[in-house]
Amino acid sequence: MWRVLGAGLLGALLGGGAVWAARTGAEAPPPVEAPVAARPVAIPQGPSAPPPEVGCPEDETESAEAPVPQYWADGKTVACPEDCLNRIVETILNGRPDIAEVRAAMQLSDSIAAAIEADSNLRRLFLQRLSGLREDGERAAALGTIATNGSRELRLDASDILLQSSLDASRALGVTLALYDLGEDPRAKSAVERVLLRETDGPAVTRLLQSVFMIEPETLSPNALTAIRSMAETSRDPAIQTSAITAYAQLTDGSPEAIALIERGLRADDPERRVASLYMLQQFVPIGDRAELFEQYERYDDTAKAVADDPNASINARLEALFWLEMRSQSVTDEVLSYSGSSGIIVE
Repeated sequence: MWRVLGAGLLGALLGGGAVWAARTGAEAPPPVEAPVAARPVAIPQGPSAPPPEVGCPEDETESAEAPVPQYWADGKTVACPEDCLNRIVETILNGRPDIAEVRAAMQLSDSIAAAIEADSNLRRLFLQRLSGLREDGERAAALGTIATNGSRELRLDASDILLQSSLDASRALGVTLALYDLGEDPRAKSAVERVLLRETDGPAVTRLLQSVFMIEPETLSPNALTAIRSMAETSRDPAIQTSAITAYAQLTDGSPEAIALIERGLRADDPERRVASLYMLQQFVPIGDRAELFEQYERYDDTAKAVADDPNASINARLEALFWLEMRSQSVTDEVLSYSGSSGIIVE
């Protein structure tokens, strides 16, 4: 099944800053030029002498201490031992963290999540802080990053709380957290389907539709898929309608019903919508053989030409239409050459 892959998703979904991880390397030891002769070991002799001890060096892996967490600040790597980590956790949960502390917390989110889950009181306080969020900001981004890097149980507990929030960003984050475990846990599926079945607009729905690449079709119920199709057909929000059409096409693997929904966009009054529909068709409608190429795509090219020549269309829409035509021109050339080669026709 066709899938859109994305990278770097979480940073865009959370609304937080980038997370850096500084790594240091150690110089390799100088090469040994010649083997070092082994020093003879005296072995006691006689009937009472114990047998020689045969041992091996102590396992350094088992005896080594856990590495100290690090984060990047002011152009350098900063070590954050236990007392430092405890201070940051305390500030994030109970204090007024400044921007530097928030950035440190986001980079140390793995270690902070582990510390929170190891202490039932800290875990309860963490979920209370998520529930009490009243504005989107750096602290909210830090809490969201910590929840993301926690265990499945912590993520889903956080998701349940955030989806009950009146804060738009919190609800969107709640969807993101549920999507991580959608194919693994019934709670995640229940959370996602509640959004699809009860809401028709808003940030939670938008985030869900835009994250459809994280969803396997078999994890959704028929009712949830019907809800997505309904939004694709009837939503009055152009952004949600476009996202719903794309989501439905992906989840149904470019079904005829989905293609019909996309083609409706070619007749929209909005040039931006028409261009968006062209690119969706390029994803889901195979060009096929040479005859299909010219018959099926000719009307798509006409739409692109109309937008490119429309003085009332935005610059962005006109440029996108021109780019479509350029790609189509190359596609036609490739298809003609392919067809002529397979049929024995020589194209000058």
